[in-house]
Amino acid sequence: MNGLDLVDRKILLYLTRDSRTSFLSISKELKISEGTVRQRVAKLQKNGVIKRFTIDRGNATTAFVEITTSSSVPTLKISEKIKLLGAVRVFEVTGSFTILAMIQTESFDKLNKILESVRSIEGVTQTETFPVLKEY
Repeated sequence: MNGLDLVDRKILLYLTRDSRTSFLSISKELKISEGTVRQRVAKLQKNGVIKRFTIDRGNATTAFVEITTSSSVPTLKISEKIKLLGAVRVFEVTGSFTILAMIQTESFDKLNKILESVRSIEGVTQTETFPVLKEY
């Protein structure tokens, strides 16, 4: 999954969950045109990322990251920076942490680099990471 941008990764996420997800549904979720989804899927097939609607994830990993923040920096500002780093989903939550982020990367090394960048964001005081071992 090297070289894939955030939109490609999000398209793959939807197709991984359910390979029968319509391009129209994906386009509405991502707020892009159906034609754009169709073109990107065709490119992913051409490049061998999608093979007969089987996604080659290689050593890819998914992790959920709990992020505790300081009240001196708005949560929205921190969340936007986390999304720019490549998080697939970012949620503001209540409890012992402020933000929950879902990150999908092509390797644990890439995940670690993203986590280091998250930790360097002004207002982030602590992170705890939960790599996904298996999805049911």
